[in-house]
Parts: sequence; C-alpha cells; structure tokens
Amino acid sequence: MKLYSEKEIGAILKRAAELSLEQPGTNASGLSIEELQHIGQEAGLDPDLILRAAAELQRDRPDQERNMFGGPVSYANEFVLEGEIDHATWEEMIAGIRGTFKEPGVVSTRENVFEWTSRGETEKAQVTARVTAGRTTISLFWAEPLMGFLPFIPTLIGTIISLPITFESLGWTGLPAAALILSMFLSLFTASRFAVSRLMDKKISTLRQLETQLEMMVSRKMVDTRLGQDSSDPSRTLLQDTLASDTTEQPPSVARRTRS
Repeated sequence: MKLYSEKEIGAILKRAAELSLEQPGTNASGLSIEELQHIGQEAGLDPDLILRAAAELQRDRPDQERNMFGGPVSYANEFVLEGEIDHATWEEMIAGIRGTFKEPGVVSTRENVFEWTSRGETEKAQVTARVTAGRTTISLFWAEPLMGFLPFIPTLIGTIISLPITFESLGWTGLPAAALILSMFLSLFTASRFAVSRLMDKKISTLRQLETQLEMMVSRKMVDTRLGQDSSDPSRTLLQDTLASDTTEQPPSVARRTRS
C-alpha cells in the first residue's frame, strides 16, 4: 500500500475540500480546531502544528477597509469557541491579554461573564468572554484615536511652512503658487496616511495573534478536560484493571498467546 508524505497529505486534503465545495448539497458548517487536530493526528500530523497553521491563517485574514486617512484606528471582533472556560483558564488568558496591551487593566467576573478592561489616556481596550451552552464567546475591542491624528501633524506644519516659501522666497503667485502648495500638501498627506496604515496593520496583526493565542488556550483546556474524563471513566478503568490482572495471573506462555 502506498504511503503518502505529509506534503502529499496536505495537497490531497486541500483538493478533497475543494471538490467537496463543488458538489451540490454539501454541508459547509465547518470544523472546530479540535476536529481539525483529530483529523490531522490520524494523518500523522502533530496537533501543535495544526494550531500553528490556524494561527498563521488567522493573521493572514484580509485587512480592514481603509478610509481616506488610513484608518479606522479601531478594531472589533467576536468569535465563538467550543467549550466553557473556567477561572483557571481565564487567569491564563489574562496573562496573554496583559502581555499584548502592556497594561494591567481592570478584571471583573460576574456569573458566566469574564471581562478585562483598559482605560488609558489615549488607548481603550476590552476583552470579554461569555460562557453559554457549552461555548465561549470572546469579544475584543480596541481603539486609539490619537493614532489617526498625530501622523498628520507634519502635514499641517509642512503646508504652513510652504506658504512663506512660495510667496516670499520664490515670489510665486496665482496658479503656480497654488500648484506648489497643493503638491506639498498632497505629498505630506500621502506620507501621513501611509504611516497610519502601517501602524494599523501592525496593531491588527498583534490583536489577531492574541485572538489565536486565546483560542489555543481554550482548545488545550478542552483537550485536558477530555483526557481527564477518559482517565476517570469507571468502565475504562475497570477494563484496564481486568486486562492487567488477566495478564499478571496467567503463566508467561499463556500471556504471550493472549497477546498474539
């Protein structure tokens, strides 16, 4: 029987998914990260590599649409994860959140809602986790209005400086003067808009990495919970004890025949 390499496995699974989408009536409900890990594990792939691939895909999502100033200088997203987090998992998530925003923030919990809020002088951020019906809904919000204003200060200053240069030093008036001032303004404005866009791209990439980090924490918690449930299953423990006792009580020759 032919054995396929990991590269070939990935290509086959990708093509199978494409063919599945082309068929009418296909169920496109999607798969959770745990289901993807299970499929990958059966194919001989490390579950941690599945999480890493999911993180890269999360970071490569299309960027937000930009306005004329390179903004908006805010980000909001909500996603649902399978499984319910507990206080221990929330504490782990808080460490990741604080590391991302570099702020201790204010932590609050009420019934099935966990919340972290930062109210800095210029930056506003909030992460909320709501636990309902076996799922955890995570909402992330961030905004920093000054990020969209500060890069345009050189545009304003440069335009003002260009006025005396145009009218006094060069002695230009009328259409040539207006063209020079407008050209200066547009050049500085384009540079400022580019700076805002770059800053936003970097910030959004960081926030998406945080989302993936939180998703991985919840996923690992679910895996640990399931492993704990499997190990504490009475029927499973009884079966393991029975097999162990049968093997130890039989003579070596009988035990070997039983294993064969």
